[in-house]
Amino acid sequence: MFKNLSVKARLQIGFAVVSGLFLSILLVSGVGISRLAQDVQTINEKTMPNALLADEMNLSRSDVQQFLTDVSATHDAEGFDAAEEAAQRFLKGVEKFRQAYQEEGNAAAIKDIEVIESDFNEMYAIGKVMAKAYIDEGMEAGNALMKGSDTTPGFDQASEALLGHLDAFRKRQVAEAERISASAGKAANITLFGMIAGSLAVGLLAAFAGMWLVRSITRPLDAALKLVRAVAEGDLTQNIDVHSTDEIGQLMQALKDMNESLVRVVGQVRTGTDT
Repeated sequence: MFKNLSVKARLQIGFAVVSGLFLSILLVSGVGISRLAQDVQTINEKTMPNALLADEMNLSRSDVQQFLTDVSATHDAEGFDAAEEAAQRFLKGVEKFRQAYQEEGNAAAIKDIEVIESDFNEMYAIGKVMAKAYIDEGMEAGNALMKGSDTTPGFDQASEALLGHLDAFRKRQVAEAERISASAGKAANITLFGMIAGSLAVGLLAAFAGMWLVRSITRPLDAALKLVRAVAEGDLTQNIDVHSTDEIGQLMQALKDMNESLVRVVGQVRTGTDT
Protein backbone atom coordinates (compact mmCIF):
# COMPACT_ATOMS: atom_id res chain seq x y z
CA MET A 1 0.00 0.00 0.00
CA PHE A 2 2.72 2.48 0.97
CA LYS A 3 4.79 1.85 -2.15
CA ASN A 4 2.02 3.29 -4.32
CA LEU A 5 1.84 6.49 -2.32
CA SER A 6 3.36 9.56 -3.85
CA VAL A 7 6.61 10.90 -2.45
CA LYS A 8 4.73 13.95 -1.24
CA ALA A 9 2.19 11.77 0.58
CA ARG A 10 4.97 9.76 2.24
CA LEU A 11 6.64 12.90 3.48
CA GLN A 12 3.34 14.21 4.77
CA ILE A 13 2.52 10.95 6.57
CA GLY A 14 5.95 10.76 8.15
CA PHE A 15 5.77 14.35 9.32
CA ALA A 16 2.20 13.88 10.60
CA VAL A 17 3.07 10.76 12.60
CA VAL A 18 6.11 12.32 14.24
CA SER A 19 4.26 15.59 14.92
CA GLY A 20 1.24 13.71 16.31
CA LEU A 21 3.39 11.73 18.73
CA PHE A 22 5.24 14.85 19.77
CA LEU A 23 1.96 16.68 20.42
CA SER A 24 0.65 13.70 22.39
CA ILE A 25 3.74 13.80 24.59
CA LEU A 26 3.25 17.52 25.12
CA LEU A 27 -0.40 16.92 26.06
CA VAL A 28 0.43 14.15 28.55
CA SER A 29 3.27 16.21 30.00
CA GLY A 30 0.96 19.21 30.26
CA VAL A 31 -1.58 17.15 32.21
CA GLY A 32 1.16 15.91 34.54
CA ILE A 33 2.54 19.42 35.08
CA SER A 34 -0.99 20.72 35.71
CA ARG A 35 -1.56 18.04 38.34
CA LEU A 36 1.79 18.86 39.92
CA ALA A 37 0.91 22.55 39.99
CA GLN A 38 -2.43 21.77 41.65
CA ASP A 39 -0.73 19.64 44.30
CA VAL A 40 1.83 22.36 45.01
CA GLN A 41 -0.94 24.93 45.22
CA THR A 42 -2.87 22.71 47.64
CA ILE A 43 0.24 22.31 49.79
CA ASN A 44 0.90 26.06 49.83
CA GLU A 45 -2.69 27.19 50.34
CA LYS A 46 -4.24 24.41 52.42
CA THR A 47 -2.36 21.45 53.84
CA MET A 48 0.75 23.24 55.07
CA PRO A 49 -1.14 26.21 56.56
CA ASN A 50 -3.55 23.75 58.23
CA ALA A 51 -0.68 21.79 59.75
CA LEU A 52 0.93 25.01 61.02
CA LEU A 53 -2.40 26.25 62.36
CA ALA A 54 -2.92 22.99 64.24
CA ASP A 55 0.54 23.40 65.78
CA GLU A 56 -0.31 26.98 66.77
CA MET A 57 -3.53 25.78 68.38
CA ASN A 58 -1.62 23.17 70.35
CA LEU A 59 0.83 25.83 71.50
CA SER A 60 -2.07 28.06 72.59
CA ARG A 61 -3.57 25.12 74.51
CA SER A 62 -0.25 24.60 76.26
CA ASP A 63 -0.07 28.31 77.09
CA VAL A 64 -3.56 28.31 78.60
CA GLN A 65 -2.73 25.30 80.72
CA GLN A 66 0.59 26.78 81.82
CA PHE A 67 -0.83 30.23 82.69
CA LEU A 68 -3.65 28.76 84.75
CA THR A 69 -1.19 26.47 86.51
CA ASP A 70 1.03 29.46 87.25
CA VAL A 71 -1.94 31.36 88.72
CA SER A 72 -2.72 28.34 90.89
CA ALA A 73 0.86 28.19 92.15
CA THR A 74 1.69 31.91 92.52
CA HIS A 75 -1.81 33.34 93.19
CA ASP A 76 -0.98 36.06 90.66
CA ALA A 77 -4.31 36.96 89.05
CA GLU A 78 -2.63 38.66 86.07
CA GLY A 79 -2.11 35.20 84.63
CA PHE A 80 -5.85 35.09 83.88
CA ASP A 81 -5.40 37.80 81.23
CA ALA A 82 -2.53 35.92 79.58
CA ALA A 83 -4.59 32.72 79.64
CA GLU A 84 -7.50 34.56 78.02
CA GLU A 85 -5.29 35.84 75.21
CA ALA A 86 -4.03 32.32 74.55
CA ALA A 87 -7.59 30.98 74.68
CA GLN A 88 -8.71 33.51 72.07
CA ARG A 89 -5.86 32.47 69.78
CA PHE A 90 -6.95 28.86 70.14
CA LEU A 91 -10.60 29.67 69.37
CA LYS A 92 -9.61 31.74 66.33
CA GLY A 93 -7.84 28.68 65.00
CA VAL A 94 -10.97 26.62 65.62
CA GLU A 95 -13.05 29.15 63.72
CA LYS A 96 -10.68 29.11 60.74
CA PHE A 97 -10.93 25.35 60.50
CA ARG A 98 -14.71 25.47 60.87
CA GLN A 99 -15.09 27.99 58.05
CA ALA A 100 -12.80 25.99 55.76
CA TYR A 101 -14.67 22.75 56.43
CA GLN A 102 -18.02 24.44 55.90
CA GLU A 103 -16.85 25.70 52.50
CA GLU A 104 -15.76 22.16 51.64
CA GLY A 105 -18.97 20.64 52.99
CA ASN A 106 -16.90 18.27 55.15
CA ALA A 107 -19.38 17.29 57.89
CA ALA A 108 -17.04 14.78 59.56
CA ALA A 109 -14.24 17.35 59.90
CA ILE A 110 -16.70 19.94 61.26
CA LYS A 111 -17.74 17.45 63.92
CA ASP A 112 -14.09 16.81 64.84
CA ILE A 113 -13.30 20.50 65.26
CA GLU A 114 -16.46 21.03 67.31
CA VAL A 115 -15.43 18.22 69.66
CA ILE A 116 -12.04 19.90 70.08
CA GLU A 117 -13.72 23.25 70.74
CA SER A 118 -16.01 21.67 73.34
CA ASP A 119 -13.07 19.94 75.05
CA PHE A 120 -11.12 23.18 75.14
CA ASN A 121 -14.00 25.21 76.55
CA GLU A 122 -14.52 22.59 79.26
CA MET A 123 -10.81 22.52 80.17
CA TYR A 124 -10.60 26.31 80.19
CA ALA A 125 -13.69 26.70 82.34
CA ILE A 126 -12.51 24.11 84.87
CA GLY A 127 -9.02 25.63 84.85
CA LYS A 128 -10.28 29.12 85.67
CA VAL A 129 -12.44 27.80 88.50
CA MET A 130 -9.51 25.72 89.78
CA ALA A 131 -7.08 28.65 89.73
CA LYS A 132 -9.60 30.88 91.51
CA ALA A 133 -10.15 28.15 94.10
CA TYR A 134 -6.42 27.99 94.79
CA ILE A 135 -6.41 31.75 95.38
CA ASP A 136 -9.63 32.08 97.37
CA GLU A 137 -10.07 28.71 99.09
CA GLY A 138 -6.60 27.28 99.40
CA MET A 139 -4.65 24.30 98.16
CA GLU A 140 -7.11 21.59 99.19
CA ALA A 141 -9.98 23.09 97.23
CA GLY A 142 -7.74 23.71 94.22
CA ASN A 143 -6.35 20.18 94.31
CA ALA A 144 -9.86 18.75 94.38
CA LEU A 145 -10.73 20.62 91.19
CA MET A 146 -7.46 19.63 89.57
CA LYS A 147 -7.96 15.93 90.21
CA GLY A 148 -11.74 15.83 89.83
CA SER A 149 -13.97 13.02 91.01
CA ASP A 150 -15.74 9.95 89.68
CA THR A 151 -18.65 12.07 88.50
CA THR A 152 -16.97 15.37 87.73
CA PRO A 153 -13.86 15.63 85.50
CA GLY A 154 -10.97 17.63 86.89
CA PHE A 155 -8.57 19.97 85.16
CA ASP A 156 -6.05 17.22 84.52
CA GLN A 157 -8.67 14.92 82.98
CA ALA A 158 -10.07 17.69 80.81
CA SER A 159 -6.58 18.60 79.66
CA GLU A 160 -5.80 14.99 78.75
CA ALA A 161 -9.05 14.62 76.81
CA LEU A 162 -8.35 17.81 74.85
CA LEU A 163 -4.76 16.84 74.21
CA GLY A 164 -5.80 13.42 72.89
CA HIS A 165 -8.32 14.85 70.42
CA LEU A 166 -6.06 17.73 69.39
CA ASP A 167 -3.07 15.44 68.89
CA ALA A 168 -5.10 13.13 66.63
CA PHE A 169 -6.34 16.18 64.72
CA ARG A 170 -2.79 17.50 64.27
CA LYS A 171 -1.60 14.12 63.02
CA ARG A 172 -4.36 14.09 60.39
CA GLN A 173 -3.30 17.53 59.15
CA VAL A 174 0.34 16.46 58.94
CA ALA A 175 -0.61 13.17 57.25
CA GLU A 176 -2.67 15.08 54.67
CA ALA A 177 0.25 17.39 53.97
CA GLU A 178 2.57 14.40 53.59
CA ARG A 179 0.08 12.65 51.28
CA ILE A 180 -0.21 15.68 49.00
CA SER A 181 3.57 16.11 49.02
CA ALA A 182 4.04 12.46 48.06
CA SER A 183 1.45 12.87 45.31
CA ALA A 184 3.29 15.91 43.98
CA GLY A 185 6.58 14.01 44.01
CA LYS A 186 5.00 11.08 42.21
CA ALA A 187 3.46 13.37 39.60
CA ALA A 188 6.83 15.03 39.05
CA ASN A 189 8.56 11.67 38.57
CA ILE A 190 5.86 10.39 36.19
CA THR A 191 5.98 13.58 34.16
CA LEU A 192 9.77 13.49 33.96
CA PHE A 193 9.77 9.81 32.96
CA GLY A 194 7.05 10.43 30.37
CA MET A 195 8.96 13.32 28.84
CA ILE A 196 12.20 11.32 28.64
CA ALA A 197 10.52 8.19 27.26
CA GLY A 198 8.43 10.22 24.85
CA SER A 199 11.43 12.15 23.59
CA LEU A 200 13.30 8.89 22.96
CA ALA A 201 10.26 7.45 21.18
CA VAL A 202 9.91 10.53 18.98
CA GLY A 203 13.62 10.45 18.20
CA LEU A 204 13.53 6.76 17.24
CA LEU A 205 10.38 7.20 15.20
CA ALA A 206 11.82 10.21 13.40
CA ALA A 207 14.98 8.25 12.62
CA PHE A 208 12.97 5.25 11.38
CA ALA A 209 10.67 7.43 9.29
CA GLY A 210 13.64 9.26 7.80
CA MET A 211 15.38 6.00 6.90
CA TRP A 212 12.20 4.59 5.39
CA LEU A 213 11.56 7.69 3.31
CA VAL A 214 15.15 7.90 2.10
CA ARG A 215 15.28 4.21 1.25
CA SER A 216 11.93 4.25 -0.55
CA ILE A 217 13.20 7.07 -2.75
CA THR A 218 16.90 6.36 -3.24
CA ARG A 219 16.68 2.63 -4.04
CA PRO A 220 14.41 3.11 -7.08
CA LEU A 221 16.46 6.11 -8.14
CA ASP A 222 19.64 4.04 -7.97
CA ALA A 223 18.00 1.41 -10.14
CA ALA A 224 16.84 4.05 -12.60
CA LEU A 225 20.35 5.59 -12.73
CA LYS A 226 21.88 2.19 -13.38
CA LEU A 227 19.39 1.59 -16.19
CA VAL A 228 20.01 4.96 -17.80
CA ARG A 229 23.78 4.37 -17.73
CA ALA A 230 23.35 0.94 -19.29
CA VAL A 231 21.15 2.32 -22.06
CA ALA A 232 23.61 5.16 -22.66
CA GLU A 233 26.31 2.56 -23.14
CA GLY A 234 24.15 0.72 -25.66
CA ASP A 235 22.91 -2.10 -23.46
CA LEU A 236 19.21 -2.49 -24.24
CA THR A 237 18.86 -5.88 -22.57
CA GLN A 238 18.10 -4.51 -19.13
CA ASN A 239 15.05 -6.00 -17.42
CA ILE A 240 12.98 -3.19 -15.98
CA ASP A 241 10.45 -4.03 -13.28
CA VAL A 242 7.86 -1.49 -12.23
CA HIS A 243 6.70 -2.08 -8.63
CA SER A 244 4.75 1.08 -7.81
CA THR A 245 2.64 3.81 -9.31
CA ASP A 246 4.23 6.73 -7.49
CA GLU A 247 6.56 9.26 -9.09
CA ILE A 248 9.43 6.77 -8.98
CA GLY A 249 7.24 4.05 -10.50
CA GLN A 250 6.16 6.43 -13.24
CA LEU A 251 9.82 7.23 -13.94
CA MET A 252 10.64 3.51 -14.15
CA GLN A 253 7.67 2.96 -16.47
CA ALA A 254 8.86 5.80 -18.70
CA LEU A 255 12.36 4.28 -18.80
CA LYS A 256 10.88 0.90 -19.61
CA ASP A 257 8.83 2.41 -22.43
CA MET A 258 11.90 4.25 -23.69
CA ASN A 259 13.99 1.09 -23.59
CA GLU A 260 11.32 -0.86 -25.48
CA SER A 261 11.09 1.91 -28.08
CA LEU A 262 14.86 1.88 -28.52
CA VAL A 263 14.81 -1.88 -28.91
CA ARG A 264 12.21 -1.58 -31.66
CA VAL A 265 14.11 1.19 -33.37
CA VAL A 266 17.35 -0.77 -33.25
CA GLY A 267 15.54 -3.81 -34.55
CA GLN A 268 14.11 -1.88 -37.47
CA VAL A 269 17.50 -0.40 -38.27
CA ARG A 270 19.11 -3.79 -38.26
CA THR A 271 16.37 -5.21 -40.48
CA GLY A 272 16.83 -2.37 -42.97
CA THR A 273 20.58 -2.88 -42.92
CA ASP A 274 20.27 -6.59 -43.56
CA THR A 275 17.93 -5.88 -46.48
